[in-house]
Amino acid sequence: VPRATVTIDDTSEPECGLTFFVNDTLTGDPLLTVPIWTNPTVELGDPVESLCYEVHGEDGSYFNLISDECTSVNAYYQEAVTPSPNINLNVVTQIGVMARGDTACWNIQVDLDGCNTTINGGLSLGTDFDGISVKRYATSSRVRISVPNCGDTMLVMWVFCRAGQVEDPVTWDYFDIRFIRFVVMRGLNLNEQSHGLIGQFWNVPVTVSSYTGLFGGAERSDDYVITVDHPQSDPRSFVGLKYSVTWEFEKRVCYYVGNTQAGELSEVSDPNPNDSVIEGDYTDYKVDSLFATDFKFSHFDGNRC
Repeated sequence: VPRATVTIDDTSEPECGLTFFVNDTLTGDPLLTVPIWTNPTVELGDPVESLCYEVHGEDGSYFNLISDECTSVNAYYQEAVTPSPNINLNVVTQIGVMARGDTACWNIQVDLDGCNTTINGGLSLGTDFDGISVKRYATSSRVRISVPNCGDTMLVMWVFCRAGQVEDPVTWDYFDIRFIRFVVMRGLNLNEQSHGLIGQFWNVPVTVSSYTGLFGGAERSDDYVITVDHPQSDPRSFVGLKYSVTWEFEKRVCYYVGNTQAGELSEVSDPNPNDSVIEGDYTDYKVDSLFATDFKFSHFDGNRC
């Protein structure tokens, strides 16, 4: 399984399995970093390689991030509010988690405004219930959510409510924006059948090999072919540009793949390998509401609720 040990913000406890869902405050495209399983003998503390990609999404739409048998996570995309007519970018302003506990399913909602958190519509400042833990740290605008995912090891997620600045591409002025950052800190018990914009890459075999074709009409030395072998879909292969840092400037190898909607790269000259980074199209991951679980690749078992 993919593993990593990190320290994030003011959280000092190390945890395993690292996925970032952040917003690039220069372009506004929600950016994703997922660990990839390239070595079946990987041990805790070993170097972890990742995929770096983006899903710009659509203003006013909900997208599924994780769909597993007992856990579903959705994000709400909105256009960032700035006084500049030259800035057109989306950010995430809500996270919705539907999780099966010991006896029932629960809806956990985190809003950008104050990182306010509700469980089944009721305000929550710190709650342990039905095998689920939700803790809101008001002073640091973050929420820790732990759910069993019908397993013995907890799936641990963080929601950070952040502020940043974006630069006007015409006037070069800076404007403040606010957005949510979503982080999976421990995802070892995500099943290999899990899906969603990030869930589909968890605990599935990925191979990396040198790319000998042309990129943008020229040969390059740090381009690689990434092949994802998800157990419930056909293998996908696409070209990745290898860099030594992630979107978050963490020093870790990351293969930058796909276009702004995690689709095919126009710079790849050969017809193959140039599959979409995500299975299908990004619109296949749209859901009707913050807690909706029905979409093309849904793996959530509603009968457990």
